[in-house]
Amino acid sequence: MNNKLITSGSLRNRLVLTLIGGGAILALLLFFAVRNYATQIAQQGQDNILRASITSILDAASIRDGVAEIDIPYASFSMLSTPSDDRVFYAIFHDNKFLSGYPNLSSGVVKDDLKTTFTSTNFQGQMVRAVTATRTLVGVDGRTLIRVTLAQTQDALSGTLDQISRNAALLGGGFFILATLLSFWATSATIGQLMRLTNSVARRGPQDLRAFEKPVPTEMLPLVKSLNSLMGRLDHSLSQSEDFIAEAAHRIRTPLATVRSYAEATLQRVDTIENRQAMRSMIRAIDESSRAASQLLDHAMITFRADHLERQDVDLVELVRDLVVRLTPIAEMKDLTFDLKHDNTVMCK
Repeated sequence: MNNKLITSGSLRNRLVLTLIGGGAILALLLFFAVRNYATQIAQQGQDNILRASITSILDAASIRDGVAEIDIPYASFSMLSTPSDDRVFYAIFHDNKFLSGYPNLSSGVVKDDLKTTFTSTNFQGQMVRAVTATRTLVGVDGRTLIRVTLAQTQDALSGTLDQISRNAALLGGGFFILATLLSFWATSATIGQLMRLTNSVARRGPQDLRAFEKPVPTEMLPLVKSLNSLMGRLDHSLSQSEDFIAEAAHRIRTPLATVRSYAEATLQRVDTIENRQAMRSMIRAIDESSRAASQLLDHAMITFRADHLERQDVDLVELVRDLVVRLTPIAEMKDLTFDLKHDNTVMCK
């Protein structure tokens, strides 16, 4: 019988890889979600400081004797100080005419008074966050428009984002490790149900074909039902086969035993040597036929039970003694005697 089975991979490995892959995807999503949210919060914090700074500059604008004057408060720039000493750039325009600062500093378009526009741009080879706001002043000569653009480099923000990214990476890595450990635990718990069922089947003896009655998970219920159905059919088939072999043995041995009894009775009645030899030959032929039939039936039973033999210790002395008892009648017909010498017991496994 060929016991080699074709496998298609490990169910445990598939389940582990699926769960670990899902954990890795979730860890990446967690990393990017935390980093993006932190970036928005940090950028919003810088924008609020820039808005407060440019508002204080615009609040310092006034008109004296028909001339626009802006006395930039010290606090406007001091509030922009950072541990990384970010650079600050500004440009002030009066009715679109440059007044002070960096004339090349780009500014956003602001349509409404006291509204601000934020942009990220490159200025003098550095990425800066710029804010533009306007204020309309009313003087004797009419209205005048003051526009201020304030920009700050993002070295401190980049450092903060790097730190947040490292923390988010550690958080994502910790989540991935936890998900991996939970994946192994969940896989072991899931496969453990199947292994317990396998061990339960393996521990059963060759005659134990009872149905499984222990509680099993819902997903394993079709498998257990199929096993119970198979074992029921196998038990029925074994019973029918054993009944057939027993009936065959009875129908073969009984006629042979009857014929042998008649032959032995006839042997006792005949007197001539030729007839007695003929009857002895008939009895030997009957015994050989009976023994051959018994061996064939035993071989059929052994072959039928070959997949689940019950192994036990055998006493060779007892086995030979039983054989001598069975062969003694035949030996007496041939005027032979058996002399059995043996130890007390000779066990064989």
